[in-house]
Amino acid sequence: QRPRRAKVPAAAGAEFTACGERTGPCDVPHIGPGCSQTQCCEAVCAQDGFCCDVSWDEICIEDNIELCDDLPVPPAACSLNTGYCLQEREAGGCSDPACCAEVCAADAFCCQQGWDSLCVEEAIERCDLLRCTPIAETCDSAHRSPGCSDVQCCQDVCEEDDFCCFSEWDGQCAAA
Repeated sequence: QRPRRAKVPAAAGAEFTACGERTGPCDVPHIGPGCSQTQCCEAVCAQDGFCCDVSWDEICIEDNIELCDDLPVPPAACSLNTGYCLQEREAGGCSDPACCAEVCAADAFCCQQGWDSLCVEEAIERCDLLRCTPIAETCDSAHRSPGCSDVQCCQDVCEEDDFCCFSEWDGQCAAA
């Protein structure tokens, strides 16, 4: 039997950058540090720094998961690769678990039926999302979501006209 590692609390005031959407689920061990449910991840890592510094192992789950019992759990539609939160689509949910959970708590339709324009509006209001990201729509054509996929182009255009990153990527943004 393998010796059990000791739990070591994180330093006071530690920031847990390993917590968030690009990590694995909190209830499944995985090689990388942190997990996708930010509040749960931060609570566990405060008790056991190994979980955010090295790996999200069985001990992170077995010894600490009770810290997450009362925290809101993102719906299944709020998982990676479900789609950009600032784009409409027929399927429910989006790929930023924290944003998706917040939007779906306000409007269950967004996870149960489809991610429509109202869901996108909620995401814009409630979430601090990247508008200039490779998963956004293209920069060379107009679309209703803010931002676009060419990060440098998007940043340059938005610096000149913030409408392009906070409202929608219209014809003027695409032509810039």
